[in-house]
Amino acid sequence: MVERVHSLRETTGESDALKAILEGTASETGEPFFRALVRNLAEVLGVAGAWVTEFSNTRRSRLRALAFWLDGQYVDGYEYDVAGTPCERVIHESCLIHIPENVIELFPGDPDLAKLKAVSYMGVPLEDLDGTVLGNLAVLDTGPLLGEPRCLTLFRIFAARAAAEHRRLRAEAEVRERESRLSQLVESALDGIIELDAGLRIVRMNPAALQVFRCEPGRVTGTHFRQFLAPQG
Repeated sequence: MVERVHSLRETTGESDALKAILEGTASETGEPFFRALVRNLAEVLGVAGAWVTEFSNTRRSRLRALAFWLDGQYVDGYEYDVAGTPCERVIHESCLIHIPENVIELFPGDPDLAKLKAVSYMGVPLEDLDGTVLGNLAVLDTGPLLGEPRCLTLFRIFAARAAAEHRRLRAEAEVRERESRLSQLVESALDGIIELDAGLRIVRMNPAALQVFRCEPGRVTGTHFRQFLAPQG
């Protein structure tokens, strides 16, 4: 039997690979972006699986897959502890790790590698702007995977893109959380608070303001504030 060895050169040229992945992810954001990324990355590199992860909400030693493409289909709900896995080195050393073959023998404590019949692995951390590791991007294959410079460069490019999307989503979540906390403070305030737009139309009144102006909730939004002003004498 002829042993299968993958390299970027055997699948497609670097410019074609970049174009294929860019076209497959350009119109996506959030979860659809991550799903498109791992699928296109696996197909372009010709590997069995690709996944992008983030730390779980409860444990920094546990990674949760934002998207996982394996053997032609998505794997949902995939989580794992990094201890004893190739991803542990990626996370703790914050560097690209490439294992061209014998990954099961090198990491016997990782039960998933044997289940997936993995032979090779490559992973790179997703980093925040301050260098904090957010998660990782990784691929594995059932045959040896050569580490050509072009392949490694391609891998790093899309890890950087994945990290940027991860940061964007986290920033959006932080904004939503701040807005939620502010809304709770406004709603519970004893003083009347009115939010107006640039045209002095009412965007929101808190319960205290509704009581002062004797308005019904939901019926005052969009009305002009001047109707609540006393006429000039």
